[in-house]
Amino acid sequence: MKVSTCVKRAVLVKCLLILFTTSIAFGSSIDSTIVRNVDVTKETRPFPKLVSHFNTSLQKAPAPVLGELARKEFGKPAIIRRWLNLDEMWDYRTRKYNYNFKIGVDKYKDIKEKHRETWNWQVESEVHFYDYLSAFSSNADEIMLTIRRYERDILDGKLPVTMADWKAIFKAGLKHYKDKFPNIRYVEVGNEYALKSFMHATADEYYQFYKLGYEAVNEVNEELGLSDKEKILVGGPITTGNDFFKKVDTFVRNFKNDDNPKKTLDFISWHEYTKPVIGTAYREYEGRAVLRKYGLDENMPMFVSEHNPFHYDKDSDERHFSNAATLVKTLYYTSLYSPNV
Repeated sequence: MKVSTCVKRAVLVKCLLILFTTSIAFGSSIDSTIVRNVDVTKETRPFPKLVSHFNTSLQKAPAPVLGELARKEFGKPAIIRRWLNLDEMWDYRTRKYNYNFKIGVDKYKDIKEKHRETWNWQVESEVHFYDYLSAFSSNADEIMLTIRRYERDILDGKLPVTMADWKAIFKAGLKHYKDKFPNIRYVEVGNEYALKSFMHATADEYYQFYKLGYEAVNEVNEELGLSDKEKILVGGPITTGNDFFKKVDTFVRNFKNDDNPKKTLDFISWHEYTKPVIGTAYREYEGRAVLRKYGLDENMPMFVSEHNPFHYDKDSDERHFSNAATLVKTLYYTSLYSPNV
């Protein structure tokens, strides 16, 4: 990886500072007072356009009015991330769809064979799914839809749900919601696949579902006649943890080795929690290196679709404030040094 001009300058500045302070320490006659005149009417560079992206939860579904309120307070986001839980939309016992389901109704709580996923965190809401999508769809340019659940059930073989079922459910849901909410633009297949609270899968197991996901997306695009800016884009692997970029590398390698002539990867995405700001700021270099390593377009879009500078285990106002303050720093430097993220 090439060292950027900015890094070289930073090293030079550091060396000059060491020389300056050493001269003072050894009794140099250098005046330690530094005076600077700042002309605030001029700028050395324009302030970068920071990320305009909202993330929301389905575990504790926000009130629909929050979409309008957030837009008034912070401006209209370019992208808002929403969730679709397949086991809320489709019940394996009846094999029927409920596209406008009431969010968070735990209809599987007494079924010991059903993988719990994140049901234990989820709060029953008075909000229905159409309202959940509508309130934020109308207050954002585009939607990123993260689609998940039933993966572990299929891998365990404890429920009468198959890989073919999963693709059909995924496709039916995406097609229905894209028709109703045309600004659905990005689809993430799964979420943090290695964690027990989600898919709890290996990289190879995850890729089986990613493959079904991109096949479904391709078919929806074709059947709805979508192209250009209306076309749905698909990506992954939505990883997290200390080794999250190793998982990105493995995922891209699996995609490279996929012999399907219609294979699709429009973007890569991951989550950053409790990472040094400088690491996040230069993450595009890592992303480009991985894509280049496997012969893919290194200018492919990259998304940090979840981020906290500090991932605390408990809530408090002080901890939220520290994240909010540091987030500005993360966004500023990432926008400068990783503009493709």
